[in-house]
Amino acid sequence: MTPRVARLAPPPKRSRLRRVLRWSLWLAVPVVAVGLGSVIGLFYAFSNVPLPDKVPTSQAIILLDKNGHQLTTLAPEQNRREVPPETISKQMKAAVLAAEDREFYRHGALSYRGVARAAFANIVQRRVAQGGSTITQQYVKNAYANVGRERTVFRKLKEAIIAVKLEQKYSKDDILGFYLNTIYFGKGAYGVEAAARTYYPKVGNRPETKAKNLTPAAKNLTPAQAAFLAGVIRSPEFYSKPENARLALARRNVVLRSMVLQGALTPEQGAKAMAVPLGISTEKPGAAGIAHSPAPYFFEKVRQQLVDRIGQRAVELGGFRVRTTLDERMQTAAVAAVRRTLPGSKDPQAAVVAIEPRTGAVRAMYGGRNYQKQQFNLATDAMRQAGSTMKPFVLEQWLRDGYSIKSAFKGPSKIIVDGQEIHNYGDASYGWVDLQQATRASINTVYMQLIEKAGPDRVADIARKTGVNAVLSSNERRPNLTPNPSLALGSSGVSTLQLASAYGTWANGGVHMEPYLIEEVTDLAGRSIELNAGNNRSLGRHQPKQTKVVDENVANTINQTLSGVIQRGTGTKARIGRPAAGKTGTTNDYTDARFVGYTPDLVASVWIGYLDESQKLYNVHGIPAVSGGSLPAVIWRDFMKAATIGTVPRPFDQPTVTGSALNATTSSIAPATVPPTTREVPRTTVAPSTTEPGPSTSSSIQAPTSSSSPVTTAQQRNGTEPPPGGG
Repeated sequence: MTPRVARLAPPPKRSRLRRVLRWSLWLAVPVVAVGLGSVIGLFYAFSNVPLPDKVPTSQAIILLDKNGHQLTTLAPEQNRREVPPETISKQMKAAVLAAEDREFYRHGALSYRGVARAAFANIVQRRVAQGGSTITQQYVKNAYANVGRERTVFRKLKEAIIAVKLEQKYSKDDILGFYLNTIYFGKGAYGVEAAARTYYPKVGNRPETKAKNLTPAAKNLTPAQAAFLAGVIRSPEFYSKPENARLALARRNVVLRSMVLQGALTPEQGAKAMAVPLGISTEKPGAAGIAHSPAPYFFEKVRQQLVDRIGQRAVELGGFRVRTTLDERMQTAAVAAVRRTLPGSKDPQAAVVAIEPRTGAVRAMYGGRNYQKQQFNLATDAMRQAGSTMKPFVLEQWLRDGYSIKSAFKGPSKIIVDGQEIHNYGDASYGWVDLQQATRASINTVYMQLIEKAGPDRVADIARKTGVNAVLSSNERRPNLTPNPSLALGSSGVSTLQLASAYGTWANGGVHMEPYLIEEVTDLAGRSIELNAGNNRSLGRHQPKQTKVVDENVANTINQTLSGVIQRGTGTKARIGRPAAGKTGTTNDYTDARFVGYTPDLVASVWIGYLDESQKLYNVHGIPAVSGGSLPAVIWRDFMKAATIGTVPRPFDQPTVTGSALNATTSSIAPATVPPTTREVPRTTVAPSTTEPGPSTSSSIQAPTSSSSPVTTAQQRNGTEPPPGGG
């Protein structure tokens, strides 16, 4: 039992520090409350709520060529169709309420119950599982650009205040109508009317004519169609994809069940709607104006670059002019050159890219035969094997290391690298040859020896720096240059643009200019619009990016060597009557054929192949097997002749022969054997073929692979590059 004296003793005194902290806390709470209330009051007092008809709406983007001539427009209004709220079906409105805000007509601008429910769900699931935004808040976030979209307390506060003021000005019916006319439904469709026409083009059996269609498609949506569109809002890019159709159907049925619970549908109507197939259109929406322009693949790439530089929202709103790098005359020449050589619908596909080497400006781009049917850009997005167009990069590294172009190697009919035989075309044996001769004739056995000495990893690095890593937009891929000896024979996949960009470095004296499409962006009043280029920002105009890659004399030596390819090598069909340099390339088993060439003022890259990589370039317009020196060289020649009309021919600068020459008589390389490499190379990575090898693949062009595959003895012995001067 506790003694009475102890029980009557006074409690121990709290420390002075604890008392100070307690009183500070009591004082801090009202101060914070007053401060927060003042901030909210100021936000509320000064928040501007423009009328919905003054909220920024989409306008056309005017696309110009390099001379400022208008060639086409991007008209976002074709994907954003506003309709009077009363013309939107009751089923559509009910579906949106069931999917997004069931108590919209019963709460104010903010739903405190919804916020609490979302907060509880997020805490339990330890992630952002639900949002507490009402339809009014969602409309504010999408319609008022100055609110922003970042996840911060101040952004949510501003959104909430504008939502409250908006509901003081407009009725719930008005706000629901505003929302349905602005919300994004995927596939480029903004607003329920655009969404109805995008997903259900035949809705109501009222096809649109040239005259204004007075009957909105949104008025004729069935309960099943309305429920699908409402369900898409939560994640439009996900549910709009064909591969997610099963999940989209499940989401639609969840909305239909909610409509039944809300009383918008009877149980019978709900069951009937759930039995209806999804039935949405799988056609890709065409970008307005692009498909009918003279350079659809070019302008679609411009659109993608605009999204990268100024943001998706700004591109959607439009209202500016874009002066591009396109030369309309050169673009016409590129299209004509391809159609003249490959006129048939069953002919192989082709890609052409032309770049001005001194600036990096892309002057022409042919990315496919029919943009409306195939929007995959073969010029920038198809990563196909390079063939012998990779050999000059091996030479570049050799010269950069201080060796001479006069270095000599023996060119046996075959050599063995890591246990696999590498053959020349037709098993031809060349004896001792210098590197100029080896490049003109594209001798495999010499270049396999050369890359072993230069180092495959260093060749891959110099190729990237020279321009093979170039891209125009964020959705393009950079090549995976496998650092093994087969790199010299072009086993890695690259794009037609990337080869043009890299070869332009030599034409420009060893300085690489980053390729670009946009010269200047201004608003419709002529004021510059700020562009974002990585970490740099500029007012409207392109800022050149240049990189010194190699010494000018190295570039001049490569130019002189590749001039010999056209003069008396594998590329004689590319002669254009003026100084030019280039290189042929043909991949293993005639899957792909390339020619990349240039003058001092213009570089052009040409590719030919089938979309299906299992289909080979045999028997095309009388040519038994298409190589880089045949049809690609012809397309390049026809294009360059037309593109350079009216320009003064300029010669390449003559190089000075420097560096250490590897004397042929001291070479220790045996006629049929290469000494083992210092690095382990898998057997399947070396492409045993002839002058233009590249491991064949069977994957489709949408999922290309640069991995190598074994080839048969017959394939090893069949040449894929014609002899000098051949077709």
